[in-house]
Amino acid sequence: MGLVIIKPDAFTRRLVGVILTRLETLSPIRKLYSHTFSPRDCDVHYKDHIGRSYYGALCDHMQSGTSLILEINADWHTLRVAALEIRCSTLMGCEGPKNLIHAPDSEDAEARESTYWLPVAR
Repeated sequence: MGLVIIKPDAFTRRLVGVILTRLETLSPIRKLYSHTFSPRDCDVHYKDHIGRSYYGALCDHMQSGTSLILEINADWHTLRVAALEIRCSTLMGCEGPKNLIHAPDSEDAEARESTYWLPVAR
């Protein structure tokens, strides 16, 4: 199982449906719930970024609106590649300062993030 987070900017840009459709072409979505990041969520999810110059802006963005947390029947590597393709698709462009989607970048990150986000739909 794999984790994907569709970020608030996808809602602002009205691209959630397009992103979900692209993800569903890979594999079935097993769980999906909406969530607004709290400061604690940012600290846990982005713990490796705490103290970096962009951390405050990153957390402000993630707390600015709704995100979707998804569990998809695919491995982390497949979802990471899909996330990169979605970020840079012609439809969505790569120019924006905020990306629209997150997938873990390693097996270790997948285990840590899934433990936090997917134990139960919160």
